[in-house]
Amino acid sequence: MTGKEEKTIFTNKGPLKTNTLKNQAYQQIKDAILYRRLKLDVIYSQDDICQSLGISRTPVREALIELQTKGFVTFVRGRGFMIKPLSRKEALDIVEMRKGIEMFGAELAASRITDEQLVEMRGLLNQMSVETDWKDSVAMYKLDYAFHEKIFEATGNVWMMHTNKVLRENFLRVETQSAFAKKVDANHVLKEHEAVLLALEERNPAKARKAMEKHMKMTYTRTVNKILEQQ
Repeated sequence: MTGKEEKTIFTNKGPLKTNTLKNQAYQQIKDAILYRRLKLDVIYSQDDICQSLGISRTPVREALIELQTKGFVTFVRGRGFMIKPLSRKEALDIVEMRKGIEMFGAELAASRITDEQLVEMRGLLNQMSVETDWKDSVAMYKLDYAFHEKIFEATGNVWMMHTNKVLRENFLRVETQSAFAKKVDANHVLKEHEAVLLALEERNPAKARKAMEKHMKMTYTRTVNKILEQQ
């Protein structure tokens, strides 16, 4: 990797510190994978990763092993590691599962969400409205993630929260990540989120499910459909 690439792949400022180096390295590398700063079909050296993060080989190696067990990377003997691509079948399974769990999550949340959680969701949506002018698509994706995460938190179902987390991370590997690249597309997402939130505020499970179904359909059309057709 060149010096320029090292400055843009990871988000750390200076060497990583504290006694959770492996966990921090894991999160930094996974984040770089999910947001495409680490590319497919490229062999990356563990030594370069260590240098970029400012830590020794052991925590990086441990982080990569965990990422391998979760299907994010594969080791290339004697050379380093590569990002593991998803097969078409894996991508379709993720898309199908996410649609189902998001709809059920919205429906369940509508009857369980608290006033405090509704306020937090409104705050996230307001923040997303501001971010559309900043043209920071990664920041928008993270706010989008937080918005959906709050829905699953409102269900009170720990298994759904965990499953949603895994699905959302892997969904990023499937889609084009272009939903927030243009303001017009970002505004469509905001309107769909608004419809979901209004249904939750009304505590209307059927309406929340329908609003989320529409949002998932449009999400598929915007960011996934063309990729799966090409595969």
